[in-house]
Amino acid sequence: YSFYLNGELLETRFFAPDVFLGINSEVEIGFSDCVPRRDDYFSGRIDDIKIFDAAIDVETIASLNTNQEQLLTQDTTIFEGDAFQVISGPTCSNDVTWTPGTGLSQSDIPSPIASPTETTSYLVEYNNGSCTSQDSLTIFVINEDDIDCSNLLLPSAFTPNGDRLNDTYGISNDFIIQSLERFEIFDRWGTKLFETQDKNVTWDGSFQGENLMPSSYVYKIEYTCMDMNFAKTGSFNLIK
Repeated sequence: YSFYLNGELLETRFFAPDVFLGINSEVEIGFSDCVPRRDDYFSGRIDDIKIFDAAIDVETIASLNTNQEQLLTQDTTIFEGDAFQVISGPTCSNDVTWTPGTGLSQSDIPSPIASPTETTSYLVEYNNGSCTSQDSLTIFVINEDDIDCSNLLLPSAFTPNGDRLNDTYGISNDFIIQSLERFEIFDRWGTKLFETQDKNVTWDGSFQGENLMPSSYVYKIEYTCMDMNFAKTGSFNLIK
């Protein structure tokens, strides 16, 4: 079994070469015939248990981990006058505080509606009494008249390793896109690996169900912005 803290693997221990579970098998957590029942050998709370019918690797386990008391919404950009729902990971805290509270529908709930009138950096604190957790979010507010339609931004690299940081590749400032005609990714030999017409869809670094090796790849994008047509081609690196 493996111990994770905020998605980071801390320790792995092997207690048996195989575990056999049948349809009617009973599973007990925290008890063992090897340890007297009066001993306190498990202290804490289990938030989630998943049982699989096959062995899974560390990357898959990390991808299944739910971010507790962390913001799922990353730094984002909106137009003046727009609003959107901030999404927080699950929390057991009943004491949540956003600072500052301006531009939020409520400053004491995990997932408020944000509509700041200017670029604002927020800090959210989850108070559990004996300990607190914090996360931050910056919302950039721009005027639609200030958009540079030719300045479409894409990362120079990404790392699809299951740690939820830069795991997928996509358009960073997709808010400037009015409509996406095509977004395609190719390998160095010209094989098309990915395509979409949804500006919110990103590539996970796989092709036909197989994770690809570190290498350089090419993207081609055609889009409209402010009723004008644009195209962009570039390269990036897949790193592991």
